[in-house]
Amino acid sequence: MNRRAPGAGLRVEVFTGEHPPDPLVRRWRELATVAENPFALPEWNAAWVQANPAETPFVLVCRERMGDVAGVVPLVLRGRRLLAAGEQLADWCGPACAPGDEARVAAAVVDALAATAQRWDVWQLDRCRTGGAWIDGLTRASRGSAVKLLPNRGEDVLVAVDLLRDGPDLTSAKKRRELERLGRRLRETHDVALRRSTAPEQIERDLDVLMRLRAERWGGGFDPTEEAFVRALAAAFARLGLLRLWVLDVDGAAAGVLLGWRLGTRAFAYSQAFDPAYERLGVGMALLAHGVRDSAEEGCACFDMLRGDEHFKSSFHISPEPVSSYSAVRRRSLARLEAEALAGAHTAYHRLAPERRERLRRALRI
Repeated sequence: MNRRAPGAGLRVEVFTGEHPPDPLVRRWRELATVAENPFALPEWNAAWVQANPAETPFVLVCRERMGDVAGVVPLVLRGRRLLAAGEQLADWCGPACAPGDEARVAAAVVDALAATAQRWDVWQLDRCRTGGAWIDGLTRASRGSAVKLLPNRGEDVLVAVDLLRDGPDLTSAKKRRELERLGRRLRETHDVALRRSTAPEQIERDLDVLMRLRAERWGGGFDPTEEAFVRALAAAFARLGLLRLWVLDVDGAAAGVLLGWRLGTRAFAYSQAFDPAYERLGVGMALLAHGVRDSAEEGCACFDMLRGDEHFKSSFHISPEPVSSYSAVRRRSLARLEAEALAGAHTAYHRLAPERRERLRRALRI
């Protein structure tokens, strides 16, 4: 089904089928690559829809007047809620478009959603880059529109290493010496190898190890639907040459796995786990440091560690970037009232002193 709505010099088509035309998929991939946004790739969207057949694709395609595709905003429809494919597995939300086109795409999308209001109640925008062109464009476009944008949740942070400015090394000579010392201890007592998994059969085996190590380390890993998504995504990225699956073998068996990929000039570290038996020998940090170095040698400008400011990331020269979440709602809807109530509760909660927030969490068991 296609629906069109005008906006900012662009017209918008909404594709709700599982298989968009091949020319569109190719252009969509090009735009996501230019944006260096893996979460807007058609392969990310397709893998999610494949693993979640109850959710309907809702892909907004923004075209110039002559028909050229200028931007794609890939969403799925869950009931009457629009959200990015992957939901919590997607580290940030943004369009597939050329840098500088975010505001035009945002304006066109707001117009299109106002014109298709009978299909949805809430658009869940999780983790948009705070102060970025995308959310700024949506904010401006929604003023006076039938679509209202509301703040939703607290901020998170994205963390990345600028390889061109800061290089791939750890932040201090002391940390580098400690990692080298642990590496020598590991090599003195074990047969150690670092590799990148590329063959389909090897990728499957190494993903098996990643899933097992995640479950062992944290008492649970991806649920079955999420695991099916990650496996389908890894297979698709491998076919495109995007997959980066780094493995540290100890005595012939995988002791650590780092799942990531490369898109444009950025490398991404998405999920990592290691055998706790080797934790004191620094296998987790050794594998991550190898991924950073390997990406630098490959010519990447950035190594993106994605969401979260965990302490181990600070061993590198990281640059944090805040992200914020929002809800877009139809102004004349019950969903708007619910979203405004939640936004008000969120604001009141974060105005509390930290100790009062903690008491409230314990009282509510959240």
